Amino acid sequence: MLSDTLSFPVNANAVWYFIIIITIVRYFYLHYTHPLSEFRGPILASYTEFWGVWNAWRKSDPLWLVDLHKRYGDVIRLAPNVLSFSQPEAIKEIYLSGFHKVRKLLSQAV
Repeated sequence: MLSDTLSFPVNANAVWYFIIIITIVRYFYLHYTHPLSEFRGPILASYTEFWGVWNAWRKSDPLWLVDLHKRYGDVIRLAPNVLSFSQPEAIKEIYLSGFHKVRKLLSQAV
């Protein structure tokens, strides 16, 4: 049979070990060596974006982000690639770096 010639034995434990090792390596990369790892925030936020969705859905308090800023500071990490800034002065520093259209709009507004 064709299926017998194409099949190969896969050890189920080896697959689980591989998944666990990849998960651990990804955790250490995102939490310790990622470019945004210097910014504080909830531990799960450095690993997955699902944390923010779950937290927003679970909490009835709409000010949960304000509470996080009180706990962690002006700049917090909400997901592996997402930062939240609590100071409005940061807008110029963030967006004036390379966005020419935003630079033009902000210079007209200020």
